[in-house]
Amino acid sequence: MKEILGRFQWRHIKLILITYALLVGLLVLFQRFILLHPEKLSKDYFIDLPQSTEYDLIVDSKIKINGLRFATRDSVSKGVVLCFHGNYGNVLEYANLAEQFTNLGYDCVLYDYRGYGKTPGRLDEKNFLSDANHVFNNLTRRYDPDQIILYGTGFGCGAAIKVASKNKVKMLILESPYTDIPKLYTNILPIFPFEKASEFIVPAIDWFDKIRCRVEIFHGKYNRFIPLSHSQELLDKAHHPSKNKLTIIDGRNRFDVEQSDIYKQRIQEILK
Repeated sequence: MKEILGRFQWRHIKLILITYALLVGLLVLFQRFILLHPEKLSKDYFIDLPQSTEYDLIVDSKIKINGLRFATRDSVSKGVVLCFHGNYGNVLEYANLAEQFTNLGYDCVLYDYRGYGKTPGRLDEKNFLSDANHVFNNLTRRYDPDQIILYGTGFGCGAAIKVASKNKVKMLILESPYTDIPKLYTNILPIFPFEKASEFIVPAIDWFDKIRCRVEIFHGKYNRFIPLSHSQELLDKAHHPSKNKLTIIDGRNRFDVEQSDIYKQRIQEILK
């Protein structure tokens, strides 16, 4: 009887292990579709937004990064805000940020990652970070480093943090940043080994202590995909804690944060 029960239990254990292995395999295979939600635009799509100019930045013979430049209506610009957008949509989804900054006297630049909008190619961690630095270096031809503000939202925070860790800038503003990508997956499915199988790592927490500029962070208190603890962990690694501030918004997602009066007031204060 014990032998029969033992065989029965072993069969169940094998079934559980096989099921687990299959699920891990499927998650590894489809992880890009979990993380990245690009919306492509045809090459001839006409972008018509107030105060905007479309541009292409040549990276190599095959890749041109497509983006938008927004000019402030003020006679003299205070500088420029370079925006690194989130994991879904394209630059059109984030044009409200540009309006916010141009109204405060800053020019604004948004660009699409590879595979997003009109930018061709396949996004991976290497070109996600290298393209960010390429766009930044291009901006330094027109603006002094102390005129450049980096703004990251969600997925784009990793690129913003990396650029800030390697370059002198005026300020870094982060909206719902993360410590690294595998930890985001682990927050949702803690039993899977994402730290060993994730295509994207983006270890922002390893770069954070190299940032020397002022850092402003906004985070939704009830954000489930990127919990508030990520921002708190990043600040614990900050080189100059007294320069940095975390503003917690009573909301869940990007829209809750950007539509809150607390966010709008704080943005006006730091960019006045």
